[in-house]
Amino acid sequence: MKTKVAMLFGGKSVEHEVSVISGLQAYLSMDTEKYDVIPVARSNLIKI
Repeated sequence: MKTKVAMLFGGKSVEHEVSVISGLQAYLSMDTEKYDVIPVARSNLIKI
């Protein structure tokens, strides 16, 4: 059974693009044999 992991990235910040790139790199480096990774992106254009 895999462990579920939420990968959060993005957000309302001047560093939004850096966070997206870092989040993508972290997502791609996760061991998919052990983890079920759920990417959760936050836009810098929408107020939540």
